[in-house]
Amino acid sequence: MGDKSTVLIVDDHLIIQQTLKHLLADEGYHLAFASNGTQALELAAQLVPDVILLDVLMPDIDGFEVCRRLRASPLLAEVPVLLLTALQDRESRLRGLEAGADDFISKPFDGLELLTKLRTTTRLNRYRRLVEERLRREQAEGALRESQERYRLISELTSDYAYLFRIELDGSLVPEWMSEAFVRITGFTPEEATHCGVWTGLIYPQDLPLAEEQWRALCSGETSVSEYRILTRNGEVRWLRNYARPVWDEAQGRVVRILGAAQDITARKEAEEQVARHRQDLQRLSAQLFSAQETERARLARELHDELGQALTAISLDLAEALKSLPPDLPPRFTEKLTTARTVAKEALDQVRRLSLDLRPGILDDLGLVSALRWYLNRWNKNYEIQVDFQVLGLEERLSPEVETALYRVVQEAMTNVAKHAQASQVRVLLERTPSAVVALIEDNGRGFVLDEVFGRTPIEGAGLLGIRERVSLLGGQFTLISHPGRGTCLSIVVPLADGGQA
Repeated sequence: MGDKSTVLIVDDHLIIQQTLKHLLADEGYHLAFASNGTQALELAAQLVPDVILLDVLMPDIDGFEVCRRLRASPLLAEVPVLLLTALQDRESRLRGLEAGADDFISKPFDGLELLTKLRTTTRLNRYRRLVEERLRREQAEGALRESQERYRLISELTSDYAYLFRIELDGSLVPEWMSEAFVRITGFTPEEATHCGVWTGLIYPQDLPLAEEQWRALCSGETSVSEYRILTRNGEVRWLRNYARPVWDEAQGRVVRILGAAQDITARKEAEEQVARHRQDLQRLSAQLFSAQETERARLARELHDELGQALTAISLDLAEALKSLPPDLPPRFTEKLTTARTVAKEALDQVRRLSLDLRPGILDDLGLVSALRWYLNRWNKNYEIQVDFQVLGLEERLSPEVETALYRVVQEAMTNVAKHAQASQVRVLLERTPSAVVALIEDNGRGFVLDEVFGRTPIEGAGLLGIRERVSLLGGQFTLISHPGRGTCLSIVVPLADGGQA
C-alpha cells in the first residue's frame, strides 16, 4: 500500500459506506469496506488496517462484539477502532470502551469531526508504531533501559505530559519518570501521586470504575485510550485524554511497565458541553416551530376546504342555476357574463383545492407516507414533465406521524429544488425500511453544484436544505448531500428506528 494508511469501514448500509467514501476521497487513504461483523473480522485479519471505522448496530454481530474479538486477536489487538454510533447514553459509551474502542464518532456525522479524529488517530498510530519499533530495536540490542532519549520521544507525542510507570510484582505502580507538566496540571509531585495511590487518589470518583477497567486492560497487555476526570490538589476537576500502552517482558511473562501520554482536554470538554446545551435549545425551538407550522398548515387547509371551498361551490351552483333560468329573449351579453363568472368561480375553486392539498394533503393522515408520496410525485410529474422513478422497499406498515410528516416534507422540498435548479430529465426517489432505519434517497441527473457554494449562501437562499437537515436532526437521523457540477445530486436521509422497529 506504500505510505497510505489503510482504513477499514464497517457498516451494513451501502449509503453510509458511499458517504464515507466520498468524505475520505481526497485524504489519501486506502479504503476497504465490510457490510457485517463476520466480513469485518476476515478483512481485518487479511489487511491489518491502520484504523477501523466500526458501526455499532449491525444485524449479525454488533460493533461491541466485533471490537471484543479484535482485541482478543494478537494480530489486531492494537489496531485503533473508532465506533460509529447514534447512541449517546453513558452506558453505551462505557460498553464501547470496555469492548476496547479507542474513540467514538457520533451519528449524524460531522464531517470536520470525522476527518479530525481520523487524522489524529492515524497520526498517533504511526507514533505508536515508531515507539514499538524503537523498543524492539533496543530489546534486540540488549538495551531496554531507562533512556532519556526514549522519554523525549514519548513527550513529543503530547502537548501536556508523559509518564513511565513500573509495575511491581504485587501490582503496585511506581513512577519511573514523569514530565514536568504533570506537576503543573495536577498540582502533585510524582512522589505525592505515588503516596495517594496514583490512580485512586487522582481519578474523579465517578470515573474510577472506567479507569480501573482500563488499568486491568493494560495489565493484560492491551493498549488503552480513555478520557476521564481528575481532581487536582486544589480540588479543581480537569478532563484528561490518556494514551497508554503496556511494555511486556517475555522473561517474566507479564507487563512490567506502562508507557503513556496525557492531554488536558478540559477546555474542549467545556466547549462541547456548552455547544451541546445550545444545540439542545435550538432543537427544542426547531421542534416547536415545525410543530406549529404543521398545525397552522392543517388549520388553513381545513378552512380553505371547508369554508372558502364550500362558498365557491355554492356560487358556482347558483350561477349554473341562474344560467338555466334566463329568459330566452335576454340579450347574449348577459348569458356570456354569467358563463364567464361561473368559469372564474370553478377556476377559483380548483385553485383553493390545490392550495389546501399543498398545505396539508389529507391522504398523508388517512393513508400514510407511501400513498401520499405516490400521489404527490404523480402530480409533480404532470406539472414538470420530468421522469420520476419511485421505489418502495419494506414499508408495509406505517411509521409514526412525526416521521411520516418529516419524510414527506423532505421529499417535497427536495423535489422543489430539483424543479427550480437541477435542470434534470430524470429523478429517482427510493424509500426503504431496514431492520434498524428508514432510508430515503432522492437522486437526479441534473447539473449539480459545489456544496460549499450552496451552504455558503445567505440563510434565505439556503433555507430549503437547512430545513431538511434540521428536520432530520430532530429525528436523530443522518443527512448526507453529494453533488458535483455536471454529475447530478444525491440526497440521502437515514432515520433510525426505535426499539421494536417503530420510527
